[in-house]
Amino acid sequence: MAVAYGKPPWISLVLAATFSTYGLVKKKVGLGGLESMAAETAVQFLPALGFLLFLGAQGRSTFTASGTGHALLLAGTGVITALPLICFGIAAVRLPLSVIGMVQYLAPPSSSSPSGSPSSTRPCRPSAGRASRWCGWRWRC
Repeated sequence: MAVAYGKPPWISLVLAATFSTYGLVKKKVGLGGLESMAAETAVQFLPALGFLLFLGAQGRSTFTASGTGHALLLAGTGVITALPLICFGIAAVRLPLSVIGMVQYLAPPSSSSPSGSPSSTRPCRPSAGRASRWCGWRWRC
């Protein structure tokens, strides 16, 4: 697919490199899932707080301006994001990196095009494909 596309799949290569580096660091640090998530949160807290204050000062913050439901949805996305990362942290310490790499390789693609976006302007429709046994449906465009 990459040869037919005519360009290297930079987004895929960068994602693979950063996620494998993340897994290696998780493995070498040796903290448990919850402890490593707490350390990551502590490192990112001040930059994230600064960004939120910056958005609030410009009037572009939607956390409190768009109602309670919106604030709860935003807070919920943090929990939904943290749970898989905690599970990955637990697995990264216990499993060899070769097993983690194979499990990541088996994860289904989210799109059938090399760029990760639809390759035409036709409406997308679901189709049962190779990935259907992993995630139900995939989209063909």
